[in-house]
Amino acid sequence: MTAAAVLLLVLAACGTQNNNSNNVNEAHEHNYIRKVTKEPTCKEDGEATYTCYGCGDSYTEAISASDEYHNYRREVTKAATCSKEGQATWTCAVCQDVYTETIPATGNHLYKEKEIIDPTCTEVGYRVYECEVCGDDSYKVEIPATGDHKYVARVTKGATCTQTGVITYKCSVCDDSYTVAIPATGIHNYVEKITKEASCETDGEKTFTCSMCGGSYTEVIKATGEHDFKKKEVVEPTCVDKGYTLYVCGICGKEEHRDEVAATGKHSYKDEVTKAASCTETGVLAHTCTVCGHKTTESIPIAAHVLSDWNVITQATETSTGLKLRTCSNCEYYETEVIPKLEPAEGEKTDDNSGSDSSAERSN
Repeated sequence: MTAAAVLLLVLAACGTQNNNSNNVNEAHEHNYIRKVTKEPTCKEDGEATYTCYGCGDSYTEAISASDEYHNYRREVTKAATCSKEGQATWTCAVCQDVYTETIPATGNHLYKEKEIIDPTCTEVGYRVYECEVCGDDSYKVEIPATGDHKYVARVTKGATCTQTGVITYKCSVCDDSYTVAIPATGIHNYVEKITKEASCETDGEKTFTCSMCGGSYTEVIKATGEHDFKKKEVVEPTCVDKGYTLYVCGICGKEEHRDEVAATGKHSYKDEVTKAASCTETGVLAHTCTVCGHKTTESIPIAAHVLSDWNVITQATETSTGLKLRTCSNCEYYETEVIPKLEPAEGEKTDDNSGSDSSAERSN
């Protein structure tokens, strides 16, 4: 029997049974025992047979096909490696139903030496191993640091006449360094430069400066005492100043006046009306010398009146004279003049000669 078979006791009325004493058939209860006589599968029904162990009576019962009766067989379809998972495939031998399961990575690398990283004076080196299967190269074996520096010397500060220099020794591998002093030389390197030119009357100066330490001292360059005069221009005499020929030294700029000519005493005046004359007041004309500024003045005579046109005040008639007036636009001066009587019409003349008189009046 399989694990699925169970003992089932069924109480039922049995047929007749032999009695031990009198061989008489008696009724009894069946005691059935269940046995799977055909295993079910995922596709076909099975069968269970029930048999009474007392009388041998039996009957059968179908066991329905079900997915729980798959007959799976395992096959590794992808082997697991040190770093990658594998896969197993389970296939039912009856219905070919399939499912898969993951096989965990083994974690067991197959290492082979890949490279050697050499140690330096201060840093450790390594032997690097790489897995031939997955390429993992995290496995390293340390190689101790050598402790041996490779120093290279370089002058990082040159010695001068007054200051010490420095030689720096630096490891080309790890940059470790130390320094050694270079003694000062005590020898100046002076460079000469004329800082002030000597002239004919003024001393010059020469400066000596050390190119290394900057120290310096000076020397005097004696004045030459010799002018180099050259004619520059002729300055004409004026009313008050002498004329001369100007000579200038090309070295020191000193000037000399030669060939002097006496002042002319003749002013060069420029006229300017400082007060205009009017019909009531005299004006002023100023004379100013453009060279020396000397000034004189003279009066400008009173000007004539500026008279307006005649304005008729009273019209003349045949019987009476008229009157006209004109005035000055700059002052209160005026002039008047009588207008003669008008001539009478033909045949109306009289012996009255009063209309022929004319007179004029002027204000003062």
